Amino acid sequence: NQLREVELPEGLLRIGNSAFDCCDQLREVKMPESLRYIGNSAFAQCDQLREVELPEGLLRIGRSAFENCCHNDLKIHIPDNVFEIGEHAFYDVPCIVYNGPLWSDEDWGAESRN
Repeated sequence: NQLREVELPEGLLRIGNSAFDCCDQLREVKMPESLRYIGNSAFAQCDQLREVELPEGLLRIGRSAFENCCHNDLKIHIPDNVFEIGEHAFYDVPCIVYNGPLWSDEDWGAESRN
């Protein structure tokens, strides 16, 4: 798979389950402001991912959505209005920034190694 950059169109509401799973050359994803949901394993195993900007209107992030996106330069800012984050959504992601209202006992894998 040689996909390196993705710019998703405005009007898109949902990224489906496993949409970009194992795209091991993917480095950058531009998401539209219209996006509300990222599906399970949507970007799992994208270990070269360096730049992801989640839109402010995003509400839900599925299980294992960014699991094993472990490139050292990757830092993901989760918008404060996201209220559902699935189990292991950010497992092994180097740095997560989130100050929103999530109340959950699930291990979504958020940790900062910076």
